[in-house]
Amino acid sequence: MRVLVRCLVAGLVAVGCDGVIQEPPRGAPDAPSPPSVGAPRDLPDPSCTDPGRGNAPELVRRLTQAEYAATVEAALGMPGDPSLLAPEARMQGFANDQSTLLPTQQVVLGLADYARALTDALLAAGDPWLGRAPCADGTCMARWMQDVATPLFRRPPSAAEAETFGELFEALVAEGLEADAAGATTLRARLLAPQTGYRLEGDDGVALRLALDGASRAAFFVTGRGPDASLLAAAAELMAPEAREAQARRLLRTPEAGRVVDELAYGWLHLDTLEGLTPTGDAGFDQELVASAQALVRAVWLEDGGALRDVFRADYVVPVSARAARRLRVEGAPPGERRSVAGDRSRAGILTEPALLAGTGADSFPLIHRALFLYRDVLCESVPEPPPGVTEAQPGSPTDSERVQSESRAADGACGACHAVFDPLAYGLEPFGFSGEWRDIDVHGNATRTDGVFLDAAGVTHAYADPRGLGDAIAGDARVDSCVLRRIVRLAWGRALEVSDACDLAQIRARFLELGSTYEAAVVAIVTHPSFIATD
Repeated sequence: MRVLVRCLVAGLVAVGCDGVIQEPPRGAPDAPSPPSVGAPRDLPDPSCTDPGRGNAPELVRRLTQAEYAATVEAALGMPGDPSLLAPEARMQGFANDQSTLLPTQQVVLGLADYARALTDALLAAGDPWLGRAPCADGTCMARWMQDVATPLFRRPPSAAEAETFGELFEALVAEGLEADAAGATTLRARLLAPQTGYRLEGDDGVALRLALDGASRAAFFVTGRGPDASLLAAAAELMAPEAREAQARRLLRTPEAGRVVDELAYGWLHLDTLEGLTPTGDAGFDQELVASAQALVRAVWLEDGGALRDVFRADYVVPVSARAARRLRVEGAPPGERRSVAGDRSRAGILTEPALLAGTGADSFPLIHRALFLYRDVLCESVPEPPPGVTEAQPGSPTDSERVQSESRAADGACGACHAVFDPLAYGLEPFGFSGEWRDIDVHGNATRTDGVFLDAAGVTHAYADPRGLGDAIAGDARVDSCVLRRIVRLAWGRALEVSDACDLAQIRARFLELGSTYEAAVVAIVTHPSFIATD
């Protein structure tokens, strides 16, 4: 549960809202604290020549559990049981932040259980050789290991690696194991090898690093799994930005690209918050609502090729189940299919998805939390850390409507400097309850309202009457596309953005805007920038 946003002392009024609120990371309780340096807000001219470290290689970077499972499934053609893998710690919604990807005992034991269950399933199915003829001895082990190891390693195995696994197979046979069992055990060892579970970057010479590690970076960024055969075959060409662009556009047309969009939506929209909450009282129902929100983002960004901001004015929903359709008030909509809500003024695209409303609206002061989501995660604005000695008392009565409580905060000398700025962003969402249900009357018997005002990047005030008007105002703001782009860059680089990244970000943003501000434009702008494949 996020902490209550507290009123600010009177002295803060003079300095305004120009700092950063540092929240505890969402996700696992033992996740590290977020870095103290935030992403640069005002970027330099794109002609700057002072690059940051960008996507510079790390010596060792663990695959996320999702990346590992997807890579193994693609290599073996058989899915494992993801429930055996340890839950991933998240850093501000990101599961692939390099600072959280530690080889904890829980992670290692989970990988061992996963590999054991998968190879046992192959043995039970009578196909531990994955459709190849079984080896009675070690003569065909090198060829089999080459076929299996290449997609798992994301590169062909070296002669020494092939020899090592061949010797393991021979030793198991010599100890009396049948060829099938020896092959399955050898495969299990391969699944647990560091070459499979880790991205080993920067230690094999420049040429190999740029070619094969570059292919892995592109694949994990665009599809969430290791490179396919086509990308590995083209690896040597990836020094050229044009080749990276062509491969990125190709990968975006594969079904696996939706996996990365789902992950982006999961963290950005605070859907990961629902891992610890059950707003509907049914965890399965919560996940159906999460999947419906992700399906809408996929539809807008991948299927329609819309601008990133277009998710706030989508005029359809994509319920994945009958229960989700009822909560979305389109009862009878076929699961997984779009249902138009173009005539419903209570809709604001992704903003009125029940899962987002639940994930951003804690059970106390939902208006504040939803407003802060829009202010920080959609517009990339910031408010200062409450200073020591601030009171947690809230102006107004706890039985007042959320709107009246907000107006009391805005009028309060200690709170108004910031709450008057961001609170109104969520005024149009007042009728939505904790789990996204529509309410004309709140729990205290107060009538809810949907009207409000929105102050855009140019300082122009837009009055709106309903959620649709709010969504249109947000979608028309110049800050939205650039703000979401930063999350996509952070996902690509696998780390928090720093002030030294300002030049790279400015150049990526310029190309992104030039290409149309779509998700595809973001991916292309990132992979073609020099920071994506480092040379030293």
